[in-house]
Amino acid sequence: MTKHIVNRYYRQKLKKSIRQMAVWILIASIIWTVFSIYSALNKAAEISIDKEILNPISIKFDVDTLKQLEQRQKLPKNINWLDNEASSSSR
Repeated sequence: MTKHIVNRYYRQKLKKSIRQMAVWILIASIIWTVFSIYSALNKAAEISIDKEILNPISIKFDVDTLKQLEQRQKLPKNINWLDNEASSSSR
């Protein structure tokens, strides 16, 4: 009989401590979430842009680049993209 009473007492105490722990975890997670949102909204955006992009574009034609483009191989007209081979024109 006393074992049953002691067991019930510890069970009630355990339930109470689990409830208290759950409440503290909930409060801590709410505070953490609010702080994270606040810090994310107040943080300045860090944007890094390469200096090459910021340089003005030249309006002169680059003759060397145009010659390189002309010398490139052209793709065959009939390409079987599934086999990654140029299909013959006799098909």
